[in-house]
Amino acid sequence: MPPFLIGGWLIVRDGLIMAEGYNTGVSKQDKFEAWSVTKSFSTMIIGKMVELGQVSTTETLGDIFNQDNDWVGVNRAEEKKKVVLQDILTMTR
Repeated sequence: MPPFLIGGWLIVRDGLIMAEGYNTGVSKQDKFEAWSVTKSFSTMIIGKMVELGQVSTTETLGDIFNQDNDWVGVNRAEEKKKVVLQDILTMTR
């Protein structure tokens, strides 16, 4: 990928940031457009979690994120809590 298309990079291991870097004029506070690549990463992460037995595709977002503070500031939280992981993976809801 051409360097001018990369705003920054981040390496995470065991939940800790190991390294990060940003192009000139870019900082970690900036927001980046990820387009549809987000779907690929989300599906890969969910698939790995299912494989490890950490989640099931029949669980809802409310089952997974079950603390009130998980939903602070989320628009239409009650509706989104009902979304099933399978619906996210198949993009059917």
